[in-house]
Amino acid sequence: MLLISLGIFFPSESRCQLPPSSFKGEVIDTIIVSGNDRTKRRAIIREMASKRGEKLDPDLIERDSSYLKGLGFFSSVDISVQNLSEERCGIIVRVSERPNLFMKYPYPIIDYDFTKGIRYGIRWKIKNFRGLGEKFSVDFKKRRDREHSGGASWYVPWVYGKRMRLSWDFFNYRRLDDPESADYIKEQDGIRVSFGLPLSKDLVHQIWMTPLFSMEARRSRLSIPGNSDYPAGIYFRQNLLTLGLTLTFDSRNTWVVPTKGIYARVNLKHVFSIRGLEQEYSFCSFYGSRYTTFSNLGTLILAVSADNYGGSLPWFYEMGLGGESDLRGYRSDSRGTSKILGTAQWRKLVYGPEVFDIPHVGKCDLRINIVAFVDTGALADSFEYFSRSSFYSTIGGGIEILSPVKDIIKLEVATDRHGYNEFYLTSGTKF
Repeated sequence: MLLISLGIFFPSESRCQLPPSSFKGEVIDTIIVSGNDRTKRRAIIREMASKRGEKLDPDLIERDSSYLKGLGFFSSVDISVQNLSEERCGIIVRVSERPNLFMKYPYPIIDYDFTKGIRYGIRWKIKNFRGLGEKFSVDFKKRRDREHSGGASWYVPWVYGKRMRLSWDFFNYRRLDDPESADYIKEQDGIRVSFGLPLSKDLVHQIWMTPLFSMEARRSRLSIPGNSDYPAGIYFRQNLLTLGLTLTFDSRNTWVVPTKGIYARVNLKHVFSIRGLEQEYSFCSFYGSRYTTFSNLGTLILAVSADNYGGSLPWFYEMGLGGESDLRGYRSDSRGTSKILGTAQWRKLVYGPEVFDIPHVGKCDLRINIVAFVDTGALADSFEYFSRSSFYSTIGGGIEILSPVKDIIKLEVATDRHGYNEFYLTSGTKF
């Protein structure tokens, strides 16, 4: 019986394969996964919105294909549907895993900042730890004669097979030089733990509540009221506790380069000292983005964020305006505790996705997008001080390279109203 079933699911190449829409409304009898040599089957099945025993929805099949590819473990994902009997069908998920070379081996780090210089180090990151979609990493970074940092982190998307998220990380930082002015962190050691709880059963429209707990030992230079003898600040040792809560809504069809859906996040954190100089301050932020695809023309991304910090906030936690993930193309030394940002970005696929079978390495995928964007933002000491004249706007564009090396690498250039250009080489998935 098993052989007969496998024969139905894996027909010869000459047999015509019907699109998923042909099986709309049929009951999903079986889901078969192939090509997953290192990834456990349950780690794939649990992320799919299409479930055994439910009626097939072609839109969910499309979503599952994009979502699984966006996990970052596979060079390609192909989902097809086969008829089993009247009103019953089976789903076939064929994956090609990315090479081990990019998934679990240590590699050097070289970052460049136009103002701070070169930072180098090493990172060991396992993107699919234990074959369960977990992420484990250890890294060390150094900027010559200025600073060095290190840490370890572990992210578990499903805890003991339950739909809960657990994340912890250790962090360490040392400042090597001593600036003549401004407050800064000299030493920092700590641990951070968060636990995600789902507030919805729907995998397409996910709602999460994530409490956060963090403890750290910090040595920093602080300028405090009444410190007239040391106008540049003196060093204080503190032990600090952070309690936080994040509420998230996510309907994106994938994580890395979404083409559909909404992502919204509200984040609240409160920090207070439990030893040393008494301090208490808070961080409140909101971020929201919407992704809309217009056929082959590309994807329009509209995003907005608002941040407000309060309390006896140290100077080094005050916000600036401008940078690689902020108001791109704008440069300013001003600082503030309230900030508003908005972005309109257009993304267009120009190459791929293509999969190359490299000898002794494996199947590697490559995709290239071009982007164009308009950013606008304002910074102040309070939301009540924002005015129309406080807002600055920039325009720019660039390319995005998606590959196993770093998931996504961005090369962007942006300019402000005075024609001043800024170049950025970054990695990350903010948009």
